[in-house]
Amino acid sequence: MRRVLAALLMSGLVLSPASSQALVFGPSNLSLGSYPDDRCYQPSPPYGDDRYGRERFRSDTNQYIDCINDYIEAGNNDIERIEEAQRDARSEAELFLSSIRR
Repeated sequence: MRRVLAALLMSGLVLSPASSQALVFGPSNLSLGSYPDDRCYQPSPPYGDDRYGRERFRSDTNQYIDCINDYIEAGNNDIERIEEAQRDARSEAELFLSSIRR
């Protein structure tokens, strides 16, 4: 039981905050096994019913959506980089294996 608890503590599963992290078992090349959360701030609705407050909220909402879209785009770029690195590693290993089989 101690080994299981120690493994959980070392992997960060027990101490990780309740966020949108996928629970994936197995090795990872990401530091501490997590991917950074977005740094986007949800705007607060206006207190009053004034025009300036509504316009500001609309503008802040657009900025928030743009920030989330940028985060998603960066994540997709990260996935492409990871997949490219995996393909390169596989190609390198296949080249190595073919060189020693001659």
